[in-house]
Amino acid sequence: MVDFVGTALVVPERFSPTYVFVPDYSENHAFRISPNEDRTFDYLVAAGWSEGSVNQTAEEFEDYVLRTAQEFNAPIELVDSSLESQGER
Repeated sequence: MVDFVGTALVVPERFSPTYVFVPDYSENHAFRISPNEDRTFDYLVAAGWSEGSVNQTAEEFEDYVLRTAQEFNAPIELVDSSLESQGER
């Protein structure tokens, strides 16, 4: 027997995810989203269990998912870059 098994689905806020319980469809839990114009969307699936190398408890896994969801929802974007070099000495 395994002490902990967890899974999570993260959908960025820009897709307006809304939790939906669907009792008529095998009592599924789902997200209603607003896809892009090309009918695509981004998502992240995470999983952890007590015999894994990290996030071995429900609390550790929840902390990881919440932190990762924030990063996934607001990724760092490169705006500008330049190459610098040191002068000859």
